[in-house]
Order: sequence, then C-alpha cells, then structure tokens
Amino acid sequence: MMLLQAVGLGRRAKLLTLVGLGVFVSVLGFVVGRATDIVPDEPLAMVYAFMLTQAIAWVTYGLVPFVRQFIPGVAMGLFVLLSIPSSGGAIPHQLVPGFFRALHPVMPLGNAVYALRGILYFDGAGLLRPTLVLLGWMAAGAALIGYGALGQRRAERAASADSGDAAAPDAVETPRELSPAVGGHPVLPGVAADEHGSPVEGVLVTVMDADSRRLALARTDETGRYEAPLHHHTRPESPAHPASAPAVGSVTVLLSARDRIPVAARLDPRPGETMRRDFVLTSAAPEPVTAGASG
Repeated sequence: MMLLQAVGLGRRAKLLTLVGLGVFVSVLGFVVGRATDIVPDEPLAMVYAFMLTQAIAWVTYGLVPFVRQFIPGVAMGLFVLLSIPSSGGAIPHQLVPGFFRALHPVMPLGNAVYALRGILYFDGAGLLRPTLVLLGWMAAGAALIGYGALGQRRAERAASADSGDAAAPDAVETPRELSPAVGGHPVLPGVAADEHGSPVEGVLVTVMDADSRRLALARTDETGRYEAPLHHHTRPESPAHPASAPAVGSVTVLLSARDRIPVAARLDPRPGETMRRDFVLTSAAPEPVTAGASG
C-alpha cells in the first residue's frame, strides 16, 4: 500500500520491489529464527514464507484499480481482521469461533502456518493443500494485476485517440511561463523529468474529471514544464446565474510519452489556486528482438 504513493515507479518496478522485499523478509526471518534457536534448520520454510508475502502483496496491489481509495480498509479487513483470527497461529483454529474456523482452510496466513508447522516439526507432512492455496492466491493476484494493466492500457489508448481527434499536436498548448489561476479557474502547473532528473519535452498531459471527461490538454516544453488550466463544463452566464469559478472536484492527471511508462495521479484542485504537481517518467524497457522470428 505504501508503494502506491510512489508515482515515479512503474508497475514492473513495484512488482520487483514486492518480490525483493518478500525474499529479504523471508530470509531474514529464518536467519533470525535459527540464530536465536527458535526454529529447526529447515530452509524450505523460507519458500512458504516468501509465498505468503507474495500472495498478500499481489492481491492487495491487484485490487487497487477496483477499490481505489478504499484499498487500506479492504486489505486490512481481508488480511488482518479475517486472516489472523482464522490462522491458528496463536490459538489452534479448532478453538476459534465457527466463522473463523471456516475461513482457516482458504486464507493464506492459515495455510502458511499449517505448512510451516509441517516443515519444521513433522518432516514436511501435509504440504499439498497449503501449497495449492498459496499458489491460488498468487494466481488470483497476478490475474488482478494483469486485468488492471489491461484496463489502464485501454484507457490510455482511448485518451490518446481522443486527444488526437480533438487537436493537432501543434495546436496543443505548450506554455513557456507559469501563471496564477486564470479567470478564477484552478491551474495545474508542473515539471516532467526522467529518472535522472532531466526534463522530458513533448509529454502529453491529459486532465480528466471523475466522469473521464477531458478538462485540459497540454504538452511539456523543452524545460519539461507544463501548465493546464482546468476549465470545468459550466452553463452560460446569465443575470440570474453569473459566471463563477466552480470547483472542478477530483481530477486525474495522466502523463504519457513515447518510450516512457505512463504515470497518473489524482488531485483535488480548488477555485482560484495554483496546485503544482511534478512527475517522473521512467524509460520503458525495449521489447526483446529475436533474429529470424516469424509469426
């Protein structure tokens, strides 16, 4: 959940971070357990500890596009409030209330506890079920991540096509100077840079409201700067309803460029204010090319 705030990291970097942290925690836990003579010398335990970390991490990360800002509550409810009481770690699962007892066979923590007990104290007995359950959670997490990535690519293609139909590239605003809010409308300025801190020119900046309607388009200049005035769809001015600067509400800012991993952020601008937001766009890894490949 903390990685969700790292807008400068792409999906691949975040997944590699989750895998690396899982390896580190699993190995460290086993080494400390051996050093303090808490657990027997059974290295296979690290494999199941790692599977547990990835099952929880992948599902949590994969649920983000579907539950959005509610992910902390969903993840805590699923993997803490439901998983820990049903795990059988502190109290044998046969002694917990029936609801949690019924969850024990399907929750990742309960199966990890069952597998670790079998490995450490019963010569690896009874590993089939926990292995299948943990792999099932990992597969579910991978499927959620893949489906979310597919949805994001579709949204990016739609936004790109929409921007292409709306205006030619040279007709898109490319500001040279940042200015305060224009006409009372919020203005979003910022800078787009690469992973080395160098400005990225020509990045398409698309701002959409909560209903996926485009509010603004801009492109970064040679210094990586952009400025997007967030003009909301309003009714014409009349004596009874004079023009005003309504709140835009929550907006999504999407930055995309050729050979760069797209990044997005959700903001809550207010009338009459300038809200600055800088972005880091990392280079997309080139696809491997195999000589003589066909089909």
